[in-house]
Amino acid sequence: MDGGFYVVFSSVHEALIYSSKLCSLEELENLLRTSNARMTFQKEFLTDKVYYYCKEEDKFIMLRGSMKMLVTTIRMDEEN
Repeated sequence: MDGGFYVVFSSVHEALIYSSKLCSLEELENLLRTSNARMTFQKEFLTDKVYYYCKEEDKFIMLRGSMKMLVTTIRMDEEN
């Protein structure tokens, strides 16, 4: 994927990845809020946060409205 991307955890079983060029943070927060409200089993709830991967800084950032919080630095090119 060229550029940054958003990660939305819709449940403990599913993560959705969206190009930052194709959608906004507000759209994803609304999607996540709706998905969480319709969730049948609350034990499957993981988070109400949207995460952003900044390719230039090689970091994942937790987003909440206009708030941004550094979660961790992850080197995508290193082998574990």
